[in-house]
Amino acid sequence: MKRISVLFLVVFLFAFTSITSAQFSITKQSKAVFSGQLLDAKTNAPLVEAQVVVRTQYSDFKTKTDSTGNFIFEVDDKEGLKNFVLLANHPDYREKDVLGVLRQAFSDGKAKFSLQGLGNTSQAFLKHKKQEFGLTCGRNGQISKDGRIVTGFLECLQNERIFTISFGGDDFTLRGKNDVSVEVNEDKAKIECVREEPVEIAVKVLMYKR
Repeated sequence: MKRISVLFLVVFLFAFTSITSAQFSITKQSKAVFSGQLLDAKTNAPLVEAQVVVRTQYSDFKTKTDSTGNFIFEVDDKEGLKNFVLLANHPDYREKDVLGVLRQAFSDGKAKFSLQGLGNTSQAFLKHKKQEFGLTCGRNGQISKDGRIVTGFLECLQNERIFTISFGGDDFTLRGKNDVSVEVNEDKAKIECVREEPVEIAVKVLMYKR
């Protein structure tokens, strides 16, 4: 009995530790939509049947990529979305932590970007240390630090706005009609949206073979 209890404790601590290093946090919404594409980093070929996981303190939400490497799924878990990681994995490739890559794009893991306004008056902002830029519809910009280059592009469609941040071949995209901001710190990326509608996050992830 004692041995079983110790084993359970070890498994619990391992699972808990695996999601307490650096996490996304959506504080207000009970739902989030995740989409994107997984590609081979060298050939740019789509990864089929790769797994994408949103891991919370309570459970895993999983989906697999289709024949073009794309995926989309919704997570409905208000408590779970307060602390979660977003992982991409495939048997032949090294696992990728999306927040880890996002933090590495900024030399100290700290940045803030946001999507604001409506329609043609929409704007996107990105700030890292003393560098920052603001974008209007159809515009792009970039910041660089310690050899890292981060670019941003704002696309405005009839019913939504798309703000894409690119770094080292990977993309992180905010989609939607509402104002939304992401603040990246050393241990967390806090996502806030002004309304109760689901947060929409899209990623393009380059995967490296083992």
